[in-house]
Order: sequence, then C-alpha cells, then structure tokens
Amino acid sequence: MNNNELVSKLTKDANKLQNKIQYRKFYNIRNLLVKSLLKSGIALDYALPFIAATIIIGWAKTASGDAPFRIDEIEEPAEIEMIDTSSGIHIEHISYDFSYEDELIEYSTGWIKNDKGLYERTVTSYRLNDELDLSDTEKIMSMSKEEIDQALVITNIKTIKKNTLNPEDSIYDKDATIVVNHYESLDETITRLETSGENIWNSIYYIVLSLCWGNNFKSIGNLFIKTYIRDKLEEYVPLFRPITKEELETMKKILKVKQENLAMINGESNNFETREGHSYRLRKL
Repeated sequence: MNNNELVSKLTKDANKLQNKIQYRKFYNIRNLLVKSLLKSGIALDYALPFIAATIIIGWAKTASGDAPFRIDEIEEPAEIEMIDTSSGIHIEHISYDFSYEDELIEYSTGWIKNDKGLYERTVTSYRLNDELDLSDTEKIMSMSKEEIDQALVITNIKTIKKNTLNPEDSIYDKDATIVVNHYESLDETITRLETSGENIWNSIYYIVLSLCWGNNFKSIGNLFIKTYIRDKLEEYVPLFRPITKEELETMKKILKVKQENLAMINGESNNFETREGHSYRLRKL
C-alpha cells in the first residue's frame, strides 16, 4: 500500500469513527431498527414451514366449506330409521336432530288377547353376526323363524302386554320377522349454522394439524437444506449492537490515535508525542 492509499484508508476510517462518536444516538437507533429486521427475518425463516402448512391446510378446509375461526353453514344429512317386516310393512322415520342407533332382527308373534283381556305378543331377539347383512332385507324376510334361529343366537324372549293398541302397534298384527336399520340420507338434508362449540373444536384441530404438518415440513427441509437464510442473518446481528458509553470512550481514544497517525504520515507531527501523560514513539512509514 503506497502513501496515498494509506492516507485515504486512515482518513476514511477516522471519518467513519468520528461519525459514530458524533452521531452515536442516530447510529444506535439505526442499529436497533436493523437488528429488529434481522431478528424478524430469522424468526420468519424459523416459522416458514409452519406458515406454509397453515396456508395449505387453511385453503383446503375453506374449500371444503369448513373454514376455521368462522361460523360456517353446515349441510346436515337426515337420519333415517327403517323398519321392515316380513308381512310387507315398510316404515321410515326421519330426523334432523336425533341419531338412530338401533340395528336389530326380531321375530314377533301377532297380537292376541289373553284370558285377562290384555293384548299380548311374544318377541324373540337375536344377536347380529356377519352371516346376515341387515341391508339385504329380502333375504332375511324370506327366511323362516327356524332358519333365523339356526343362523343367529337368541339373546332374549319377552312377552309384551298392553291394555290398548295405538296405530304404531299395527305392524305386529301378524307373526312377522322385523328388521330395524338406519342410515344417513344423501337426499334429505338441512342447512344450519355451525355452533360455537363446533367452531372452537374445529379451530383447535386446525391449529394442531398446522403445527404437526409444519413440523413435518421442517423435518423434510432439514434433509435437503444445509444452510438457511437465518444462519446468514445471525452472522450480521452482532454488527448492529448499540454503542455503549464505555465503548464510546474507547472509540474516542482510537480516533485520537488514528488522527495522530494520519498527522504523522502527512508530516504534521513530530517523532514523539505526549498523550495522557505517557510518551510514545510514532512509527515512520
């Protein structure tokens, strides 16, 4: 480095240091803002897999009409209970607020009047198994009681007695096999607003699902990415720390030395200078 280049470098360094000393507050504000941006970038890089998972899952749930954090309209299918008898009776009960659960096969005798003047019928209940499909009502209705007794295990035999019969009791006028089943209708539906409880649980499930998938994305990224943006940003964070009062005093001393060296190179100082009560030999270049 020749003399001119050295003078230029020392002048530049001295001016830069002098600016930091003179405008310390400005530099501290700037450093605080830049450091905050760097920290934000680091946090964003950490959160990127979770942000991606949140966006993808949120889009999917919104597209399916089940958006989180919003009261949605829900299309509720009707619950239908079917009662079929071997005597040819078919009854359907439809409900939008009640879930039918009965799945059974029974054999009932027809109503008779006993010696006490009461209506009476005997019901035989069976335990279901895989041999008989409830949806195949034609096959079940074609079977005799003896065939059903052989195919299924009898769980209960009870006698029902009533003083009077209502219209619903008419299905038991004759001896018959009774099949009770239920299903959700694809045609009968009702639209209602999502309840607060449903919305809360749906939103919690969305958050948990996003965190799980975000963690999966992060693990996949670790397999392919070795150097992250946050690693580079973290290298710059120490460069923008605030200038403390102690550092300010040190910087003033360094500036004085730089100015003395610059003056010496320019021939404006003697070979010896006295600084803070001590003598130093200024090196000639």
